[in-house]
Amino acid sequence: MQHVMQPPLIYPIEAVEASQNYRKFLSINQEPDERSSLAYYEQLAKIVKHEWHRIGGQNWLVSQCVPTRKSRELIKDIIPDCIFVTLTLSPEAQEQRLEKRLGHFLSEQKKGMMTMLTKAINNFEPASEDEDRAVDVVITPDLDPNDVLNKILEGIKIFE
Repeated sequence: MQHVMQPPLIYPIEAVEASQNYRKFLSINQEPDERSSLAYYEQLAKIVKHEWHRIGGQNWLVSQCVPTRKSRELIKDIIPDCIFVTLTLSPEAQEQRLEKRLGHFLSEQKKGMMTMLTKAINNFEPASEDEDRAVDVVITPDLDPNDVLNKILEGIKIFE
């Protein structure tokens, strides 16, 4: 019940506006533009950094799609110690995982969702070998969640 007594988190108006603009642009265009994306990720990074300093701890994990190298570099400028793990799914793994998540939709709905999500996924830039503090993990249909986790842990060992 302690959470009831906690004061609400208050974010700067710039963060709220950046988030609203980014989501509004996505809802209209279904693809982000660079300007709203960078503003959104800059504010997100500032909030994560603030909360990390406020709460403390050595290691944090933030699950967030950061689809471009430019966005990842911007975040690393704000939080230099962060490490990015990009997950690249083979086309077969994409289809298999989306089918699991969308299996309850009607056929036409599922087809539309599959098309939209596949298009979005294919626009992501995987981490490249020359990108600092970033690693790309390729996921194939034969990998179960533990296999993926082990590949991620193996990939980030170089940053220890």
